Amino acid sequence: MREVWCMWRYSTMVVLTVLTAGLFAAILIPFKGIPLIPGITELRPANVIPLVFGLLFGPAGAWGSAFGNLIGDFFGTLGSLIAIAVFLNNVLIALSLGPFLLKLLAPRVSRWDLSWEEQMAPEDSLPGPAPRLGLILAWVGAGGGYALGLAVSTGLLTWASLPPLSLLLAPFLGLLLLGCWLM
Repeated sequence: MREVWCMWRYSTMVVLTVLTAGLFAAILIPFKGIPLIPGITELRPANVIPLVFGLLFGPAGAWGSAFGNLIGDFFGTLGSLIAIAVFLNNVLIALSLGPFLLKLLAPRVSRWDLSWEEQMAPEDSLPGPAPRLGLILAWVGAGGGYALGLAVSTGLLTWASLPPLSLLLAPFLGLLLLGCWLM
């Protein structure tokens, strides 16, 4: 996980972050007018960008996707109780367009020496102390948090003195962050 922070020392990685963010926002914003669930979520072909650019540009693709999504949120953001629609929209677009786009771009990115492994020093992309355990904890944290948040927001899980959702999800967020650090 060191590469997530060390990448900011490499000007090419910063440029790739900005490029990814701009492309993500440029694809996301025009589709805000094509709702899947009116007033809640829209068609999101930009969801292919994190998958492909994350694999090609590593942390620059991840940061750029996050910034691009944030920019897109300024043009209309998500409401509550729609987690399933958003999840399916994200997964279906990424899995259907991702392999095609990755196959199209990977040879060019490699030929131009823009792959994240080619841009960063090897010591800046060393794995964490326990990558396998980290991966398991990240999956448990993300999946458990998603499931619990969905159960509470849809009313499947209720009790009289239910604490705030942020307190309920805090342990899962902790597992996710610990998992990322271990990777």
